[in-house]
Amino acid sequence: MNKHEQALYDYMSEPANFSTACEVAEKLPWLKRELIASFWNEMDGLLLERLALELPGWKTFKDDNLFEKHSKFGIYNEGWDFDKPDENPVGLCFESISGMDGKLFIGFAIDGNNKYYDLKAIHKAFEGTELQKRLTHHNDWWLFGKYLNPHFANNQTLMQILPATRGPLMQELMGMMITLAKELEAEVDVLALLSQSRL
Repeated sequence: MNKHEQALYDYMSEPANFSTACEVAEKLPWLKRELIASFWNEMDGLLLERLALELPGWKTFKDDNLFEKHSKFGIYNEGWDFDKPDENPVGLCFESISGMDGKLFIGFAIDGNNKYYDLKAIHKAFEGTELQKRLTHHNDWWLFGKYLNPHFANNQTLMQILPATRGPLMQELMGMMITLAKELEAEVDVLALLSQSRL
């Protein structure tokens, strides 16, 4: 035991402190989940307001269960919608937003199970784009993307998303989304691409 651990042990093993320490330990997983959920819910509302000013026609989307393995939060252009709600195969988003499956990931996702589009044609259209060259992670489920430092299973990141301290990280993540959306609009006509790739 180092000095810090010894001091912590001495403090928490005092009869007057032990029951509080047990209660905190018991409630900590719940607190972490509540912090993560409230962070993304607050960001959803704030990003929607920013999109209305900076990228009219763009909307947010968020998985109902933020704690699924590949949970997503993102934005899409309403012009990309077609006949059915589950038809749209693409979205600019963050993945693993609960930190349950590694680091936070940002990129342009594609639904590899979508049956309404020629997904190979969509992938081909992104080959060699500046976005794909710069954000080099791409596979069947991502047209481009990269890993970020925030990891929501990490206590340092949890400190950043406390209600009193979350502003800077939230602004940084929203800025990334908006910047990528503007770059995407400048480089690829996604609506035309989806229209041409429709089966």
